[in-house]
Amino acid sequence: MTKGWAITGITRFGSGLPVTLINPNDTALIGSFNNGVNGVGFSNLDVAPGPLQLNGSPRNGQPYFDTSLFSLPALGSPGSASRRLFYGPGMAKWDMALV
Repeated sequence: MTKGWAITGITRFGSGLPVTLINPNDTALIGSFNNGVNGVGFSNLDVAPGPLQLNGSPRNGQPYFDTSLFSLPALGSPGSASRRLFYGPGMAKWDMALV
């Protein structure tokens, strides 16, 4: 009864998807909005220097990042945040079996 058993498993890791924050108000005065596919015609937000304080535990009810670092840019300014500023939470899954 105690012989012939084996533990097997599969481990999968994945990085998170890139996060793009856009300015929905067109304060850059470019006259168009993000089309949602390739980012043509979008304005960025302004970002203040400081740590994003990324939250690695999405189940704790806290925001994923510090939103107070972001604000609308001045009228006619494109904004200082880069298009893909950080990546969302990744994935780590373990599937085990006793056979």
